Amino acid sequence: MRMRHLAGGIVILSMLAASCTGTGEDAVTTTTENPLVTRERCTQMASELIDEMQAFVDRFARTTFADLLFDEVPGLAGIEERLAEVRQQAADEGCDAALFEIDLEAHGQRLGGKGPVGRALAAALKGNPPIHDVPPTDVTVGPGDDLAEAISTAGPGSTITVEGGTYVVDELLWIDRSLTIAGSGLEDTIIQSPVKDTAIVVPTGGDLKINGLSIEHIGSEPASVLVAAGGGLSMRDVLVTGGIPDEETGSDGHGLAIVSPGGPTTAAPSVEIADSVFTGNARIGIAVFGSAEPEISDSSVYENGACGVCYFGDSGGTIQSSTIETNDVGIGIGDRAGPIVDGNTIETSGTVGILIENTAAPVVSSNEIIDNAGSGIEVVGSAVPSIRDNEIRGSENGLLVLGTARPTVRTNRFEANEVGVSAAGDARMVLESNAIVDSALAGFVFTDQAGGIIRANDFGAQPIGAQIGGTTNTFILENTFEADEGLGLLYVEEATGLSGNNTFSGLDVGIQLDEDTVVEVDGGTMTGTVETAILVTGSAQVTISRLTIEHPEVGVFVDQDASVTLDDLSISDAEIAGIIFGGSAVGGVSGCDVSGSGSIGIQIGDSAAPSVDQNTISESGDVGLIYLGSARGTASSNTISGGRLGIQVADSAAPTISRNTVRGMSSAAIVFVDDAGGGASGNSCSANAGIVLVSGASPTLGQNDCSVSRQG
Repeated sequence: MRMRHLAGGIVILSMLAASCTGTGEDAVTTTTENPLVTRERCTQMASELIDEMQAFVDRFARTTFADLLFDEVPGLAGIEERLAEVRQQAADEGCDAALFEIDLEAHGQRLGGKGPVGRALAAALKGNPPIHDVPPTDVTVGPGDDLAEAISTAGPGSTITVEGGTYVVDELLWIDRSLTIAGSGLEDTIIQSPVKDTAIVVPTGGDLKINGLSIEHIGSEPASVLVAAGGGLSMRDVLVTGGIPDEETGSDGHGLAIVSPGGPTTAAPSVEIADSVFTGNARIGIAVFGSAEPEISDSSVYENGACGVCYFGDSGGTIQSSTIETNDVGIGIGDRAGPIVDGNTIETSGTVGILIENTAAPVVSSNEIIDNAGSGIEVVGSAVPSIRDNEIRGSENGLLVLGTARPTVRTNRFEANEVGVSAAGDARMVLESNAIVDSALAGFVFTDQAGGIIRANDFGAQPIGAQIGGTTNTFILENTFEADEGLGLLYVEEATGLSGNNTFSGLDVGIQLDEDTVVEVDGGTMTGTVETAILVTGSAQVTISRLTIEHPEVGVFVDQDASVTLDDLSISDAEIAGIIFGGSAVGGVSGCDVSGSGSIGIQIGDSAAPSVDQNTISESGDVGLIYLGSARGTASSNTISGGRLGIQVADSAAPTISRNTVRGMSSAAIVFVDDAGGGASGNSCSANAGIVLVSGASPTLGQNDCSVSRQG
């Protein structure tokens, strides 16, 4: 549409130029020259007519061709009518027609205009050819020269070299053709513009190459400094500053605005930006709209108000090897935008380093995203970015995912954030092969209904490696949790999911499952936990299978109202106990191998009542299987060997003990003490250690292949 307005304006002005030079169709009725009419009077009439034309042109000083809604210049017909009227008046008063046209042409040369429409009107009224028909030239502009005039009169393909100095241009520069403007360096050549709305516009059909200069909006009028409105743009070694927003409309305030209308058959114009600086713009340093796809490299975007670089609409392109710092938002990517953000440094943003929202689908790779307040990267809405190979550190959240976003996050390093990765809402994510270390609170946090696949990540030192809460359903697979202290994996609230084949090393607690969680733990290894390898509390419902636990203080501790099934575990060399059930916990222990515990193989205490079936318990320091408090449950078909006591029932515990094989005990195979009850039948003991009943114990003894003795 802007190209149509532009072309239409030129055609109409050219027609007017023809009428001014006497080639139009309107005829002037001539009269015989009146000798009483002085030559001065005819010249005065020509001069006054040109003054009227100048006043008409001045009305368009701030008008662009895009402002003309139709292919007509308002008031142009009146000027044509006035020209014919004055010509007829001159003839009626006896002016020589030929001399009058000479006077018109002479005075017409002082016609001038500002702005694209004003200058085009003045040029056409003087009979000059349209600017697109002017041949290219090389022009040098120095201090004191009219830079706007040089730019507005340069034909397509021209190069304008601007010497060092400060040039104040008080009109809009409309670049609707190919031009090169070259300065002496961004610190030496400075173009200042107080013009409202924008200093330079490159519309459709324009192609501007600028290098080695600064463009600065000055004054208090709202404006974006440079607008590529469908035209091509190449920038190198350029500084853009001073954008001021319009507080009433919310528009303007950008350093560079890149707009491409797009469409299925419309190719985005070429926009290339390199080695340039965008700073001190109240809203956005570089704003990309429509289907524009700028290539931005090796540039610095800092200390802009709302955003350093922001993408909207269906925009794309690349930004790489650039520094984006100290903006409120470093890089913002919204709507359906999909740029490639690669190899940049994004730091010290006031709110977030990179904000990805709506349905945007960018690729964010190999960036350093450091010391940003809020979040290093924030993904919201239904965005689907690919985030890989970045280093993200020093933020409240390294990565925050909200809404229904679906990011894929691979091979990044999250370091020294308060929380490495956090997801909430209905977000779903793939978090794979990342390193998440030194978080102040937690490496990873899921809450609300968020979920996803957490695979093959390295969780280093931090108080909590990963925390899963809300009603999330998460698959945590093949990760490594390694630190000298802290908690590896924490499930709380109503979280569900699978922990499979993870490795835990050196932590205070490997996995803790609390509240109303429903989780399956399948496979993996745990070594050297300082306190408890797996702690299950609250009303959690947990199945733990095919897990190897080595050198813990306690292998598995089940407490409160938890319901836990332990199957096919290997627990070796626990300092205190291999397995403990306390509180009112229920569940079962089957097919497990518990060996080398410093004190107790399996302990059932309080009012817990699990089943303990078909396990192998060997070389416990004090007792293989012990029941305390008012514990109940069953112990059957277990093989217990080595140590001082095989099975001990104490306090008022009353389990059912049947079909167990107890061998190699130094004191007793099965001992009942205190007020213990329950029963024992079908058990087999070695010859030197049988069943011992102590004090007031009163179990029911059936047929056992064991000797029976009483003490006390």
